[in-house]
Amino acid sequence: CIGYRMKRKPSLRRIVFQVHLWVGLGLGIYAFLIGLTGSVLVFHKEIAAWTAPPPTVSEAIAQAPIEAIRAGIEAHYPGWHIWGLETPGAAGDAWRSYIQQGSTFRTIFADPQGRVVGEVKPGMTWLRVVERFHSVLLLPGGRLPNGIAGLGLVVLATCGLVLWWPARGKWNTAFRIVRRSSWKGILYDLHRVGGVIAFGFIVLFGVTGGYFTWPAA
Repeated sequence: CIGYRMKRKPSLRRIVFQVHLWVGLGLGIYAFLIGLTGSVLVFHKEIAAWTAPPPTVSEAIAQAPIEAIRAGIEAHYPGWHIWGLETPGAAGDAWRSYIQQGSTFRTIFADPQGRVVGEVKPGMTWLRVVERFHSVLLLPGGRLPNGIAGLGLVVLATCGLVLWWPARGKWNTAFRIVRRSSWKGILYDLHRVGGVIAFGFIVLFGVTGGYFTWPAA
């Protein structure tokens, strides 16, 4: 009987548990750092405006057509490609343009006539470091491990959903903290309930991370 138990193959649930455990251990710090840097980048413009306020322009300057503004920027930066142009958010704000030449990017500001009135200083500011870590992990070719880790989060979330799925008749405790006798039980239930509530976001988080690595696919 003992020999039979030793040779018995592990159940599918146990295999899923091991995958969930080890993938979670491997990606826990990654997910935390990517989530933290992503939260910072949500407020990228506000932080940049606070640390380095953009220039303002006179409200008396007449507004030129967008084509004229674009032409003025191109004349100031010959050979650069304008891939983004944002309208002012309020009176007195400058037009914001994103330009590129090869692998070099710049953010510049122009008045309503297309005259360049300022530029974000190039260089590796702390906000730029956060942006590069979020996109390429500060590594050459970092998009590949970023994409692999993103798809790993999809696997992690899917395995967690399988492990969480309640047995028949136990759905009334599926979204509750039921083990209150010890801190380990409370943490387990928080992980179980929080994980399934965030399941859709985690999958979307991972899939979009994979998209930035393999957009054609």
